Parts: sequence; C-alpha cells; structure tokens
Amino acid sequence: MTTKATVDTNVLISGIFWTGVPFEILKAWQDGRFQLAISPPILEEYRRVLEFLETAVAAGADYVVTGDVALLPVKQYQRVQIVRPKQFLKALFG
Repeated sequence: MTTKATVDTNVLISGIFWTGVPFEILKAWQDGRFQLAISPPILEEYRRVLEFLETAVAAGADYVVTGDVALLPVKQYQRVQIVRPKQFLKALFG
C-alpha cells in the first residue's frame, strides 16, 4: 500500500525555501516515499502563494503585507520581508 499525504501550503513553501523537516518531507516525496494527494483548489493555493512572492521579487518590493498563515512563516524571501499589516505600519511609522 502506498502512503498518501496532503501537504499544506506552509510546509510546501518552507520546504522549498529552507532546509529542515519540511524540506525532508518534500525530498521524501521526490524520492517516491509517498504519493502527494492534492486537489485543484490546493494546487491553486500553492500557485497563489508562490505568485505573491514572485510578484514582490519582480517588482523589487520591500514587503509583502499579509494575514495569510501560509505566507507568514516564510518571514523573508530573497530581499522581501513578509509581515502582518500591524508590523508594516510599525515599520513605516516607527
């Protein structure tokens, strides 16, 4: 019997950009240790989160301002900081 798992967006993003447990999970999937179970809405969420980061990088943005729990754990991608709205206001106004 093949092991199947759905990987949430936070784990996917963390595994793509950093080492650690999420990275090891994605490596295990790549190595065929389990089958990834996704649906069109989950795939769309993966794309949505990754497109936010790519847009910010392409635009030379300093921040992505979000309340999205899938993006917040990333904290920083390349030179872009991922922050909550309150953190952004604090950065602007001290």
